[in-house]
Amino acid sequence: MFAFCIISFSVFGQEPDSVRVREITTGFYGQVESMSQKLLSSNKGYGLELGVYQERKILGQVGLSYGAGFGYRSYRDTSFIVDTSPDNDTTIIDYRFRTKHEDFKFSTAFSIKFEYISNPKIYLLVGFGPQITFRQTVAPNYLETRYLGIPDEETGNRDIIGSRTDDPPVYQNDDFKISAFNLRFDFGFGIELKKFNIEIVNRTNNVHGIGIRLKYKFDTLVY
Repeated sequence: MFAFCIISFSVFGQEPDSVRVREITTGFYGQVESMSQKLLSSNKGYGLELGVYQERKILGQVGLSYGAGFGYRSYRDTSFIVDTSPDNDTTIIDYRFRTKHEDFKFSTAFSIKFEYISNPKIYLLVGFGPQITFRQTVAPNYLETRYLGIPDEETGNRDIIGSRTDDPPVYQNDDFKISAFNLRFDFGFGIELKKFNIEIVNRTNNVHGIGIRLKYKFDTLVY
């Protein structure tokens, strides 16, 4: 909501002549990020991405950026296999795993940039884009079996009525793989220093990634 208000303000707050400004920038980028299962929680891995981008100035202080690249992610998360066969309304069995993921992705992104300080140029960015995981491996490590009781009427949470660590279920590695197709959502800010842009970006898809993206522009066309 905050980002929507900022962008709306930027669009309607432009000077009339700024609409006539046309500028296309082309470059490449590299990004490194720290992975976590929840926003601002402890580090669970890392990610790397390299790609190319193009940016068009659509108003004096607003730009549209789009690009694509290939990335690698290595991280761990907590995974569960739930067995409701004892009784769907009362007890369920929850098998808990710590799973290591290694994903190779083709990633695209479309971002709106709003410049709110001109010297140096500092801007806000909001974006999204589809991702395709074309190769992934998982290594699940069984932790424990938990027996959960009747859900609480107000919260829906179930109490743990027992646990053990010697009762692993039958499973396949495919049970822990993520979908091959997902959407990414970006939110962050950046600063422009001549031919370089430095951006701090929070990226969300199946996990959270907070990282630094460095852009280098090698061509700018003004017309």
